Amino acid sequence: MALRGRHNLWRRGNLFILLFIFLWFVVVGFTTFSFVRERSFKVQYINNSLLQLNKTIARDYAAGQNMNEVFVENSTYYPSLRLTLLSLDGEPIFDSHPLAVNVNHAERPEVRIALEQGSGFTVRRVSESTSETYFYSALVSDDIIVRSALPYSTYLEKSLRFDYSFIWYVLAVTVIISALSIVAYRKIKRDEQEIELQHERALFEQSEKIRIKRQLTNNINHELKTPVCVIKASLETVVANPDMADSQRENFIEKSLAQTERLEKLLQDVATITRLDEAPEMFSKSTIALRDVIEDAVEELQLKQGRLPIRINLQLPADNPMTMQGNYDSLKSLFRNLLDNAFAYSGGRDIFIIYRGKEQRPEGEFYLLSFYDNGIGVEPEHLKSLFDRFYRVDAGRSRRLGGTGLGLSIVRNAVALHGGTIEAKNRKEGGLQFDFSLRV
Repeated sequence: MALRGRHNLWRRGNLFILLFIFLWFVVVGFTTFSFVRERSFKVQYINNSLLQLNKTIARDYAAGQNMNEVFVENSTYYPSLRLTLLSLDGEPIFDSHPLAVNVNHAERPEVRIALEQGSGFTVRRVSESTSETYFYSALVSDDIIVRSALPYSTYLEKSLRFDYSFIWYVLAVTVIISALSIVAYRKIKRDEQEIELQHERALFEQSEKIRIKRQLTNNINHELKTPVCVIKASLETVVANPDMADSQRENFIEKSLAQTERLEKLLQDVATITRLDEAPEMFSKSTIALRDVIEDAVEELQLKQGRLPIRINLQLPADNPMTMQGNYDSLKSLFRNLLDNAFAYSGGRDIFIIYRGKEQRPEGEFYLLSFYDNGIGVEPEHLKSLFDRFYRVDAGRSRRLGGTGLGLSIVRNAVALHGGTIEAKNRKEGGLQFDFSLRV
């Protein structure tokens, strides 16, 4: 799936490059076309002006006017004008340039075209008689050819020059469009990559949930075997020995009862962690006092255990009930599991529950708390796995004490349900410490 997504991105990238090349191809083609068309239009405009002059001169010649006077008169309007009258075989009749009088012009390009089509022009040609470059325009009128020419001066060159400001404008617009297209493409690519990443993450989370469910099922089966086997063996022994002494029968019944309680606790913990994992919306939240939740969890432990061999020290603000939006049962389960864990395994004399104040984060305001004991702590290699399901530092001891291996996993999920985080560490002074936060 990931390879297909990356392949689609690669294909879109190639498509964008092709479109980008096509855009510049169109721009270059359009600019070239505009250049040719504009130059053609300017050439045609100059030629049409000279053709009108040629027609006027042809009429003046037919009327018998003096060509020198006609030339001088028109030179006022066309500076540096050169005027030539030719017979149809190319022989000069009149030329404003005296050096070219005896030169035949039949093979001149503009003259040949004029003889074929009635008129013709040459944009830029060096005169063989004057060695200067001219723009020539020729017209056939009756039995003569009238040819006018303008020197290819700076003025004429400017007149025929392409308007490069248009090119710069088109290039600027194209560059802007290209830049915007690249920015848009990169944004689309980032968005698609993010979507693809989210999709991959969702697939991973889904597969991870399936793996965790399978692992949970296997672990539950494994955890159920021991108490079920003990109960079965105890009851079979009692049934098979009806004459058993009352003290022995009572011992087997007590073992069965203890294992039954262990099964009940395991099923309760499995149900709790399953709800926290798969249906957190089932835990409705309301305004509660966190201090009351903590005190209730401590009181419940004291009622269950009777006289505690370990002291519980609460350092909570007396004037602040620590009000928050939360689920009472899950928060109570959080503190009960921490208390049970410390009571059963810490080996210390004291448990401390400390309020460390509030912290403002981008996602909201949080209460900060610490829970620790002054016992033996755990080996450093166990810290990263303490919150894993069914993980036990001492599996044999945990089972003997009735632990299910789900307590700290429930703690982590309960903290997550309330938007917080939790971490465990060994204290330098001895004991295990949990630092966690809960959204107000």
